[in-house]
Amino acid sequence: MSALLRQTRLILRNDLRLLWRELRTGKLKIATSATLLALALLVLHAISILLFTHLQQTPPLGLEAGLWAFFGFLMLGASMNQAIGLFFERADFDLLLSSPVSTRAILLARIAVMSTGAFIGASLLLLPLLNGVIIGFSPMYLFGYVTWISLSIIAACAGVWLTLALVRLLGTRRARVWIQILAAFLGASVYLTFQIQNYFPRADKIAFWSALRTTADWLGFSHLARSGRGEPSELLILASVTALIAFLTARQLAKTFLTGLQESGVKPSRAPRTGGKTYRFSQGLARATFFKDLRLIVRDPLLLSQTLPSLMYILPAFLAFRQFGGTVILAPVAVVIAVQFSTLLADVAATGEDCLDLIRMSPSPETRLRLAKMAAGMALPLAASLILCLVIAAFGRPWLALLAFITGAVTASGCAWLSVARISPTPRKDLLNRNRRRTSITRNILVGILLIGASGGISLVAHGTLWFIGILLLGATALGVIACFTFVHIEEIADEKPLPSWHYPNATPS
Repeated sequence: MSALLRQTRLILRNDLRLLWRELRTGKLKIATSATLLALALLVLHAISILLFTHLQQTPPLGLEAGLWAFFGFLMLGASMNQAIGLFFERADFDLLLSSPVSTRAILLARIAVMSTGAFIGASLLLLPLLNGVIIGFSPMYLFGYVTWISLSIIAACAGVWLTLALVRLLGTRRARVWIQILAAFLGASVYLTFQIQNYFPRADKIAFWSALRTTADWLGFSHLARSGRGEPSELLILASVTALIAFLTARQLAKTFLTGLQESGVKPSRAPRTGGKTYRFSQGLARATFFKDLRLIVRDPLLLSQTLPSLMYILPAFLAFRQFGGTVILAPVAVVIAVQFSTLLADVAATGEDCLDLIRMSPSPETRLRLAKMAAGMALPLAASLILCLVIAAFGRPWLALLAFITGAVTASGCAWLSVARISPTPRKDLLNRNRRRTSITRNILVGILLIGASGGISLVAHGTLWFIGILLLGATALGVIACFTFVHIEEIADEKPLPSWHYPNATPS
């Protein structure tokens, strides 16, 4: 075995071990319960095998091309997230480049790790489908595994190129933000693509799928579908393209990092401002707190990547109900957006791990600072709700738009107050991890009741049927919000319990 292969194997084994730990402890925790994962794979395999066994003909080439495109987008998003961590955030890259290990071995190992991560990310859905067509139709689909491996390598290389381009344009920190947003947007766009077409007329639906097939064929995914079927010429072309892309990617990475581009990871993404607006405490500490928390929310990649796509997921629900209520269905949607995201973002603004210490050390009244954090969490959701209400007003229902915005703002204020009244210091990376956050079941129940009452009441008023019940629900919701501000007071979070006296050898008994 050559020295290059030995060194590549050594680096790859270590990186794969780190990848496995990330899969076990990450957000998805896909390897935490082996029994549950095996059961899910077994059920999916059974469904896939039964489905393809009873089909009389093979799937159309366009459908297979669309599926390969779907999994390709999933792999690309996962690869971009991995690239920014492997090449710019992991602390061992400087040590590896300065070690006697070959640079080619390091870069080949990193590309292999990214390809493995992309391969594993699509395995839960792609593995049952592939095995189903192998058993149900033809053993020639075994070459789908070769196509799968090649597609994961191409997706990893594409993720590297896009990451390097974003880093050059934006800097490492800002590139990390936009990479996570782009990955989330790709996943949401695939979801929307398959959901929105369900609400088209039959003729438009046929044209929609025809356009998708044309696009997939233009992007080359039809060649992937043919190689997945085992056509020798397509397999040869795919292997050649994969090898060429991997070679060019490794060469570009070597050129990039050996010329010192990695130093951009410690450089500021933009030059500091020498002039312009200055911030003074004479403007008000509460105002400064509001704008500070608002900037942190806007710049936080975790929040942007997990909350912004949620707005896109509401669109299919709007299209589904539009045929029953028209544009007025935007009224309850505006209320839901205001309440749901205000509660989440106010919780994020208040529960940062250093938030409680800063509040206690501040000379400003504690209630004022908590209200400023609550307002920062409500600002963006209320802005999105206002846009929907303006659309309702433009379609001839201004009073409904005004009622919906007031209802959303009032209900959101009550729910946001529940979030800031009790602060549980939490690391910022774990703020959206429900398994690690110390949330109150009672608070979640109250938020759910207020959300149902507000959205249900505005729905009944918007449709005009049983409007008096809607008015009663809105009145009850308003009383619930008043009760939140009246009976839910600021609660001090106790510090960690002191150690017992035997931990202190010089302590004297009281």
